[in-house]
Amino acid sequence: MNNDPAIEDIRRTRREISKRFGHDTKALIAHYEKLQKKYADRLVAAPSTVYVPSGADNGSTSRSA
Repeated sequence: MNNDPAIEDIRRTRREISKRFGHDTKALIAHYEKLQKKYADRLVAAPSTVYVPSGADNGSTSRSA
């Protein structure tokens, strides 16, 4: 597997943030929720529905053995 410098930087940053909060999941969630509120104007809302193109196979077809 190739080491992508950008991915390694993201992982390093994630580890540093986790360490800063003592690897406490609840503290990390609180931190990220605070950031979401602080930067709400910069975030993109998730779509309320999933787009499925017309004519696309939605996985509902059954296959017999």
